[in-house]
Amino acid sequence: MFEPINLIILLTFVGFLIRIFNIDFNSIWLDEGSTFSFSHPSKSFMDIWALTASGEFNPPLFHWIEHIMLVLFGSTEIVLRFMPCVFGTLAIPVFYYIGKEIHSEKIGLVSAFLLAISGFHVYYSQEARSYTLLMLVVSLFVLFYLRYKKEPSVLYAALMGICAAVGYWTHFWSLVVVIPFFLILFVDAILKNKKNIIPIAIGAGIAFIATLPLTSVMVFLFNNRLSTPSQWGSKDINLIVQYFSWVGYNNIITTFIFLFLIGMGFVILYKLKKNIATELFGVSLFVLLVSVAISHTIPMLPRYMITLFPIFYTVAAIAIVSLYVNYRTVACVLIACILIIGGLSLHTYYTTYTRENWKGYAGELERNTQPGDVIVVLPDYMRLALDFYYNATEDGTSEYGVYNKVEDVMKYTDPSRRTYYIFTWDISATDPELITVNWIRSNAKEIGTYYGITTYVREPTA
Repeated sequence: MFEPINLIILLTFVGFLIRIFNIDFNSIWLDEGSTFSFSHPSKSFMDIWALTASGEFNPPLFHWIEHIMLVLFGSTEIVLRFMPCVFGTLAIPVFYYIGKEIHSEKIGLVSAFLLAISGFHVYYSQEARSYTLLMLVVSLFVLFYLRYKKEPSVLYAALMGICAAVGYWTHFWSLVVVIPFFLILFVDAILKNKKNIIPIAIGAGIAFIATLPLTSVMVFLFNNRLSTPSQWGSKDINLIVQYFSWVGYNNIITTFIFLFLIGMGFVILYKLKKNIATELFGVSLFVLLVSVAISHTIPMLPRYMITLFPIFYTVAAIAIVSLYVNYRTVACVLIACILIIGGLSLHTYYTTYTRENWKGYAGELERNTQPGDVIVVLPDYMRLALDFYYNATEDGTSEYGVYNKVEDVMKYTDPSRRTYYIFTWDISATDPELITVNWIRSNAKEIGTYYGITTYVREPTA
């Protein structure tokens, strides 16, 4: 009953229950990222591709998967979030096999446990975005990489190539993890065993050919992003601090515990398997440094580095298992802290509103507006969130979206009609100097902030 395979099946099932539990609770909110994930999949396959090619920075694979889900099961928030939940759950056994491949089943079980109760991972397992799919395919890539290191073969190299291609079609940031691993294998083959160049070339060739249609689009999108400084996202050391805070379940105590365990885990792994430890540490450091280096030109957020979870949670598991063998009391205390704080973070997540309550806000808007009123939403893309629940035509109002120009706000402000101005914290991304917001504050009265959604109203003057 207590065989490792039975335990990992049980842990995966529990992880799925955590991720599927109350999944409709968060249907009260739908942020701009999730609304893109609704508006895009509702289009045809070719239209989704056209959106990517015309400037949407996310590759189309996840939206294609969501499109199939919407066609088969209908357009609801739960349908949108179901596949991220499945992808997130499937990563749990993959973490087990990564730990088992590196050293032992115990390490795999602990690593899978750390992921199962990770609030950051649960959060994105219930959001209609591509990040759990991204982490799943990168985790599979790392697993096949480790197996290739033990037993070089065309099969494992080809599987790495397939995972690299799927990751690329899911999120461009997968490249930052995949490329250094391939380079390590190429250099290793050149220096130690040249016959291994062929399978690695096959794996890299599969990835290259499969991603070729997307490469020109990626170059175009990155050139556009690099042409202007980033006005939002995390930068420099703040990016790293925020990331490790999420690794540590967004609590200062567990964050320091995880930093300690990760550092200790790398040291222990270095003593056990010098090459693997060096490679995993080198790739991790490379991803972190590249992320920081480009954070001023390309918007960076901690979630992009979710791809490092299979490395960090595995080396943390190595430290926990080692402590349990040598200092059982210390290990038990650390595990208890992780379990208790992780459980409390999940309790908070499931019992409080963490983002904008667009469903509740739409109901309030319908009750307070009158036919003929004007609604101005800033930034414009937040209309996707509002319009998921609110229909201006049925309510008899006129709704407009403004990106960041005062002139546009003034254009839609009719002195003879009541005008509502609606914005969230996202306005700082498009209007960092708050020029438009200050105009609204000077020319309208604040009604209040409703779960992160601020409303101002300007009464008719004529």
